[in-house]
Amino acid sequence: MNRYYSQTSGPEVALQSRHVTVIGTAFDTVLPDDIEQCLKDGICIDRRNNTPMEMDAYSIYLALKAIELSTGSCLQARKKLLADAVIKRMNQCGGFWRHGAWTGSELEVHMRFTAAAIRLLVEAIQDNLIAEPSIVVDALKRHLSFAEKLEKGLWFLHDSLESKDVNVSHPGRLTHNYAFGSSDRNCLVLNTHLDTLLTMMHVMRRIDLTAGDQDYFRSALSAGVDALRTVLRPNTGSAWSTFEKLDSLVRSVLFRSFEIRNFRSFRSKATRYAITKFYFPVRQRVRSWMPGFLFTDGYTERDIRLDGISFEYHVANLYDLTRFALEARASRLVADEELLNYCDEIVYAGINYVVLTNYWHCLVAGFAWNGKAIILCETMVAWLSSHNRSAPAEWVKAYCAVRRVIPPTPALLGYDPISVSEKPVHAAYSSAIDVVELRDGRQLVVDIANETFTFNAV
Repeated sequence: MNRYYSQTSGPEVALQSRHVTVIGTAFDTVLPDDIEQCLKDGICIDRRNNTPMEMDAYSIYLALKAIELSTGSCLQARKKLLADAVIKRMNQCGGFWRHGAWTGSELEVHMRFTAAAIRLLVEAIQDNLIAEPSIVVDALKRHLSFAEKLEKGLWFLHDSLESKDVNVSHPGRLTHNYAFGSSDRNCLVLNTHLDTLLTMMHVMRRIDLTAGDQDYFRSALSAGVDALRTVLRPNTGSAWSTFEKLDSLVRSVLFRSFEIRNFRSFRSKATRYAITKFYFPVRQRVRSWMPGFLFTDGYTERDIRLDGISFEYHVANLYDLTRFALEARASRLVADEELLNYCDEIVYAGINYVVLTNYWHCLVAGFAWNGKAIILCETMVAWLSSHNRSAPAEWVKAYCAVRRVIPPTPALLGYDPISVSEKPVHAAYSSAIDVVELRDGRQLVVDIANETFTFNAV
């Protein structure tokens, strides 16, 4: 039997359980069987450390909807279990979620998690599991309170430890930073800022709001987009040009050391140690002095203050940039088409950086210990959803290489309210083939074994 398919039956309807990669921890999770593993004492948890976390729950909820669409089954009871767990934790925390994953402090809140919780509640409202939309509106307003004014616009924080009102030390190795008029506590985490902008638009598009709430969120969205536009402005000047040429070379050498056949060699280990130990601390200070997120070779940076060695966030940036652009176009809440096209260009160049440079070795090395590389496949599908174009051959090869090893995400199973269409996907296809209804109306059929993308008009 295929590794990603097994037979099961439940009280709702007999169905095929699926191995799914959960966006968040990137754990391989069998659904609907393993839902209880993601809960503890009736709340949603991060299975890596058993601390509260809603991001996995949202991804699992979307996967359950994908299974419903493809099999005709009804998983309302399983979805309600997740929605109830999110609300239970919200009530435990006095109306807004807390996490404590890094510090153990009750003051530690992670905005990526709260954004996922809000979007899960949106789904539950759409599925008639929650009757009162005000729960989403109130939570989103609390979420948006974790923000800071920049010289231009409003920046939404990555976590509460970046707030001047929270006196809890950050566990990371940080450098000083006042980029774009930010405070020294603000790490300027790009992907989380994008995720908050996306969440705002998502709520505005799918929840009935009063005129006052619409105005409130429109104002916050406009200020957040102003900040995004500012930080994405390309860095110029001879000093930056010299730095990024050197940085591109060093990164290429570093990522080459992840090549599987030489990964454990003394030379590769010494290369990784030397570069991360001696070069990256200097790089961190240089980037604080000359802040920028974009490199001309296609590489993107996640933040300004942190050490820069969480290399998987290059792909996470692309994922969030393309989803932001998709949601902006679907909601028509961001009228700056030049900015959205620019985001598309960044993503296109960034995917090419993944599949055409030594970064690929770094991505493949991650296959051994996590499933985060699947975000690359999601990003490709999301990008193709708003571009009526075929995929470059290198993209197809890379997509299939990832999917041969890692189970699909909810979007690749057929449901994601942002990146793919909500049309039912026919269940007769083999599990060695991904079938996705793109936002532009085309059906993408990926033959993983034969490495082909076929686009069908629908």
